Amino acid sequence: METPTLADIERLARAYLKERTALDDLTEAIAEEQRKIVKTRLRAVKGCIARTSVAYDQLKAAIESNPLLFVEPRTIAVEDLKVGLRSLPDRIGVADEAGIAKQAEESATVATGTSSRQYTAPCAPLREDPSCAGDRYGRKPA
Repeated sequence: METPTLADIERLARAYLKERTALDDLTEAIAEEQRKIVKTRLRAVKGCIARTSVAYDQLKAAIESNPLLFVEPRTIAVEDLKVGLRSLPDRIGVADEAGIAKQAEESATVATGTSSRQYTAPCAPLREDPSCAGDRYGRKPA
């Protein structure tokens, strides 16, 4: 293969610029269509969010009002939704931050506290991880 000349590099740069501009135009057109769709459907989305929130609050109140239904088994699956009670993992108590940092450097495990029970309402649909961790929209904590 020959060593490219400055003219070859300029020709390739112009070809790249042409393709990049075409890609930018295409993605901008797609983004504009997406903005129009969102604008026309925003009222419906907000209404659906409000109805979902009301349904979630009603289900949570029903679970909290009768926890004896969830003694054994602690959760039930209704279609692809898991509801009920769950045990929370032990919590970490931090009394001495310097000591914790030292232990972390030594790869020591720090776990203190006690398990507690919590009432939980619906999670996201059951997927790879069927645990009921996360908020009502199925988002996992960071």
